[in-house]
Amino acid sequence: MQTVQTTPQQDRPEQESRAVEQVERLCAQLEAAEGVPVPLQELARTAGLSPWATHRLFKRVTGITPRDYAQALREGACAANCGAAATSRAPSMKRVMDPPAGSTKARTTRSA
Repeated sequence: MQTVQTTPQQDRPEQESRAVEQVERLCAQLEAAEGVPVPLQELARTAGLSPWATHRLFKRVTGITPRDYAQALREGACAANCGAAATSRAPSMKRVMDPPAGSTKARTTRSA
């Protein structure tokens, strides 16, 4: 039986797509919480990782921490409920899935 050795470069696209899928599940969990804080340990259980690895993965894929993402969701919901401008600061997963050309990950900016 012949085994095929893969290089780290060949594994990266598959690992990256798996990472994006995990982060999408985490984002969906945060969005479903509707403003209720979700502990990092709970997100880690969803991802099947340690809290540290979950935090690191989320930030690597989205450019922000899970806490910042949840805060942006809460602020966006508050703005929508208060009749403020419909400009949500919540990062879009489209930005994560379609990063700018030439970059390895999307970054979101926070306005003060």
